Amino acid sequence: MNPLYRESFDRLELATRYPARFTHPNKLAFLATVEGEPPPGTIEVARWATDALPSRRGEHRPAVEARRGYFTYHEPDTESEMHWHLNFANYDLFSAYAGSLLAQDEMQVLEHPDLARVREALLGEGRSTLVTDQGLPTPFTLIGVPRRGVIDTAPSPARPHGLYGNRFSAAPVEQVLQATTRIDPATISNLVAIEAPAYGSGEYRREEITGILRTALTGFGAASVETHRIAPQAATVIHTGWWGCGAYGGNQELMALLQLLAAEWAEAKVLYFYLGEPADAAYLAGAQDVLDSLPIGMLTDAHVAAIADRRYLWGVSDGN
Repeated sequence: MNPLYRESFDRLELATRYPARFTHPNKLAFLATVEGEPPPGTIEVARWATDALPSRRGEHRPAVEARRGYFTYHEPDTESEMHWHLNFANYDLFSAYAGSLLAQDEMQVLEHPDLARVREALLGEGRSTLVTDQGLPTPFTLIGVPRRGVIDTAPSPARPHGLYGNRFSAAPVEQVLQATTRIDPATISNLVAIEAPAYGSGEYRREEITGILRTALTGFGAASVETHRIAPQAATVIHTGWWGCGAYGGNQELMALLQLLAAEWAEAKVLYFYLGEPADAAYLAGAQDVLDSLPIGMLTDAHVAAIADRRYLWGVSDGN
């Protein structure tokens, strides 16, 4: 696997040459609280061409660990592990960061505001920011991104409905500031941006399942390539969750199943799966049961056929 391009940006230069263009007052208030002098160092960005699926299932099995809640980004890279968190991307990288919405993609950019500057820098240099191009996945990896703050979107007595999604824009700025915590010094995150299919209906078709697998494998595989480039002795650890299962209406068991299979092919060491709500653990358990029923060495086409034969149904958008 080779990237379509790779860019390296000095964090201080990003802050001075490519200002972010946040517009919503709640986001501006959050940033005014958490941002300070950029930590020294660079952010490496790469855009990847679609990878081909392997011909059959191999023997590698990542460890899979379910976690309650949402991304915490609390595990730093070590000599033996490099950690990657998914960005549940729009088709155009970070394109909705500036406005009022606070879904997973926009929340990740808000807490890692240099991502907005990366987008502005790529556009300024004439680079493509498409995460999906002519129907094919072209995911991004981003290494060395400072996380400046945390916004607690969970419901609380002060915020009965929480701050996630469209509720963020309607919240008084005081609620946003009460939910804001600055991280000082900033922690460092590595991200993989992949877009899920959106707004389907009825049963998933074989070609849809194949496309989802290719997208997940290309993103996870790119993370493994970058891990081995930077730290040849380190293993790839992927942090993910209900990719495409919110606003896009994806089927939770199926989307978990296909990520598990992609993590095998990418030879990840560990897949941490963030459940959001504890009750959703049943979908992950169901996905693991289905994958365990498919034999080692099975041809990929037969895998896809067996999964399609389960007649998974699209869900509906949650409105966020």
